[in-house]
Amino acid sequence: MQQSGNTPLHIAVVAVMTKSTKILEEDISCISELLEHGANANTINKAGMSPLHQACSLGNEELLDLLLRYGASVNKLSGAGESCLFLFLDQRPNLRNNSLLMKLLSLSSPLTVCNQNGCLPSTLNQQCFLKQRRQLFNLTQQPKRLQDICKSQIYLKYIRGRQKELQKILPESLYAFVFNQWEIKNLSFVVD
Repeated sequence: MQQSGNTPLHIAVVAVMTKSTKILEEDISCISELLEHGANANTINKAGMSPLHQACSLGNEELLDLLLRYGASVNKLSGAGESCLFLFLDQRPNLRNNSLLMKLLSLSSPLTVCNQNGCLPSTLNQQCFLKQRRQLFNLTQQPKRLQDICKSQIYLKYIRGRQKELQKILPESLYAFVFNQWEIKNLSFVVD
C-alpha cells in the first residue's frame, strides 16, 4: 500500500472489478462496510486515482452509485487530468454500458470529453466512433438545460441514503426523472 498509495477502498474496488465471475452482493457489501466505517471516497492513490476513477475506468455503475452515495466527486480530475467520463470512454468494453455513459454525461460538469492536455479518450480516436465523437463534441458546446442541472444537483445531493425515502414522497414521474431516466437522444456506441 505504501508504494502505490492505494487505500483498502482502492484495493477493494479493483479486487471486485477484476473478478472473472459475476460481482456478488457480498463483494459490494465489503466496499459498503469500508465506506460506512469512514473510508474516504475521494482519497487518491499515488497515481492520482480515486476509487470512483477506478470504478468508472472499469465501467461499474453499481460501484459508481455506491461511491457517490458516500460523497465521491464525479467531477474531480485524476492526477493525469482525466475526468470520470474520460476514464470511462477510454475503455472500449465500457461503451456497451449505455446507462452508465448517460449518467456520466448527465452528472459531469463541466462536460468535456478531453483530458487537461486536450487529448481524447482512445476510443473516440477510432474511425468507427467518428459519429459519436462529433455528437459528444456537440454536447459539450451546448449549455445544459436547467432541468438537467437541477436533476444532477438533486441526484448528487440526495442519493446519500435517501433514495428510498424520496421514492415514498416524490411523485412517481419526478422520482423516475431524477433517479432512473438517464438518456441523451441519438447517442449510441453500438457499432454494426
